[in-house]
Amino acid sequence: MKTISKNKVNFFSLLSIFVIGFSVSSCKKQDVADISPLSDVIVDKQICITDFVATAEGYGQSVQTESAILKNYKWVNGETIKIKFLSGTIGAQNKVKKIASIWLNHANVKFQWVASGDNADIKISIASDGTNYVTNYGNGCRAYAQNQTTMHFGWMNTIADIGTGPSNTLIKPYTGGLTYDEWTYIAPLVLHEFGHALGLVHEHQSPSTPIVWNTNKVLQDCALPPINWNSAMVQANIFSKFTPTSSNYTNFDTKSVMLYSYPATWISNVDQVYGTLNGSSYINTPSNKDLSITDRIFMGQMYPFANTTVKSQLAAGETLNAGQYISSPDGRFRAEMQRDGKFLLKYMNGSAANPTLWQPYTLWNSGTTTGHHIYMQSQGKLVVYNSSNVAVWHSGTDGHPGAYLTIRNDGGLLIYQNGVKLWSSGTVNSYM
Repeated sequence: MKTISKNKVNFFSLLSIFVIGFSVSSCKKQDVADISPLSDVIVDKQICITDFVATAEGYGQSVQTESAILKNYKWVNGETIKIKFLSGTIGAQNKVKKIASIWLNHANVKFQWVASGDNADIKISIASDGTNYVTNYGNGCRAYAQNQTTMHFGWMNTIADIGTGPSNTLIKPYTGGLTYDEWTYIAPLVLHEFGHALGLVHEHQSPSTPIVWNTNKVLQDCALPPINWNSAMVQANIFSKFTPTSSNYTNFDTKSVMLYSYPATWISNVDQVYGTLNGSSYINTPSNKDLSITDRIFMGQMYPFANTTVKSQLAAGETLNAGQYISSPDGRFRAEMQRDGKFLLKYMNGSAANPTLWQPYTLWNSGTTTGHHIYMQSQGKLVVYNSSNVAVWHSGTDGHPGAYLTIRNDGGLLIYQNGVKLWSSGTVNSYM
């Protein structure tokens, strides 16, 4: 296994950059097994642009695409990933734990947070040095000694108490809710780096990217202090694309948490790629703070939950067991028989008032707490049974043979027979 040494490089704030606004700090290179050589890394105070590499034949490829995952660095589906902190305040550590767990709503893996002296897969350091990085994708972190950092947050200690003031009330009291400042300043970084830890790579160099770079402008800006990159470094870090043979990937996703904000002058077709903002052109491309719909769906495809039904209808005679669900075609809504006994309709893209949040939001609740499985009876009644096979909820729609349950992109959960609506959750467009 090849290991690439880490070196200091300049810091470039892409998310906050304006036409001539640059910020400088330092960042470490990354160690990416079996890929060489490694080029310099761009880092942002909020989100680190990491993992830029080139092929052994020379600059011209990289391992960035999102939604994309490196096949060789995937965890085993359902695996428990052990994580420990090597440093950092308790407050900062707790915020990392809370935000990182958002990925677990969409990926069938588990996070086990262990003591600093125990063996772990992911080893996190937290300091106030202004650098942020991961040393490898996915399970590549296992190649490092127990005292070696594999994920670093270089400014979390300074904001450990963020969100305590009156202006930082919860923007949505979902489970594990985030304050406005946590959502704005902390979550993008943590979600991004843990995306890498689960094997995800960057979007802007995806094989499917439609971006046409303004080559001369990018080369000109990157040649200036504090970046000081030569053309080969720009080629590897910005222009090159990753070939599709080593990854699973989706179409280009402008809303992915793995995509960065760039100066609009760097992209020749910026309005075609991103659309216009209120009819005006961009100064900088948008900054993504949350998991996109594609991020969630793709992660669920790469780490599917065991025995989970992924379809939009429950036909007569079919069953949903605990932990199974049906999903709207676009993946935003789920009707799930949860393992805690609840039969719920959930919006997977946030809350009704704030649809840009990450955690699922309950749109409809059957009221069950002891449910074990759901059965669509042949005579048209949807029934929730407990573990003793006693009905604890039903739709009241018996006498309609062949009826089926369906979930739609507008948030509706309905029972139909021959095109006639028999029952509804009353949630059509209620998330808007």
